[in-house]
Amino acid sequence: MEIVRNYFTLLIMFSFFGCAQPSLVSIKSTPSAAVVKAVGVDGDIKELGETPLNISSFELFQNKDVLKIIIEKKDFLSEQILFVRPNYPADVRISSNLKRSENAAKDLGLQKLESLTTKLGRVQNNIYQKNYNEGLALLKELEREHSGLSILYDLQGNIAYLQGDFRQAERMYSQADEINPMNPDRAKILRRLKSLTGTAAEDTQ
Repeated sequence: MEIVRNYFTLLIMFSFFGCAQPSLVSIKSTPSAAVVKAVGVDGDIKELGETPLNISSFELFQNKDVLKIIIEKKDFLSEQILFVRPNYPADVRISSNLKRSENAAKDLGLQKLESLTTKLGRVQNNIYQKNYNEGLALLKELEREHSGLSILYDLQGNIAYLQGDFRQAERMYSQADEINPMNPDRAKILRRLKSLTGTAAEDTQ
């Protein structure tokens, strides 16, 4: 999978069909020699090196489920990527086109991003602990503030899937797909869900 962005990216990696295995995360930038940092939801910052950079997902995440990846270079606007731990053995390539700071688009604000990162980390923690109602309540709160983020509907789909509500899962993934259709893993899950719910047959009629 290759991700090419030039300002701010929210990236979700998920799959229910496979065990978590180390994969390779490759990060490059234009211009090169940009510093790459990883920030955990607890605020812990780790400098990973300079672009181009290759690192295994196991080494990158260690015991964390959500990371904020920062790609920065002097005189350029830094790029910030919200990265959720992948659950499938697929390599990821991130290509960042950094813009000079004087031509930068409106900054989302570090404080706002950190708040979003922290809350998404809490959602993931609730999901792993099977506190689905608490996780869903947090997602509904975030949805009121950030209704255009596909990750919020992906995570609601995850919760519905884990609860066995396949029709609700299909609705949530479909809503996420309307916002960000460029996710082959979500497309694979949607096909599986449509075969389970029978909507695949309805779509062909």
